[in-house]
Amino acid sequence: MEATFKEAGRRRFDVYLNDTKVLTDLDVYSEAGGDHRVLVKVFKGISPDKEGNINARLATGSSDQPEIRGIEILPIVSHP
Repeated sequence: MEATFKEAGRRRFDVYLNDTKVLTDLDVYSEAGGDHRVLVKVFKGISPDKEGNINARLATGSSDQPEIRGIEILPIVSHP
């Protein structure tokens, strides 16, 4: 959710999961369709390490500083 800026392109950042870049120059405002809107992303093939952790890291992209308001990680459950 972008809660500061009111236009696309003002905040862009990279997202890494377990040291693998999964998003480049993410613009939450643009992808969510405005400010104060939730953005859902699905990443397949990300597994916890031997301690059961998934490490998320945000890195400065092409504009401003990275910021997120929350993150939820759920396992993908296969249905028969």
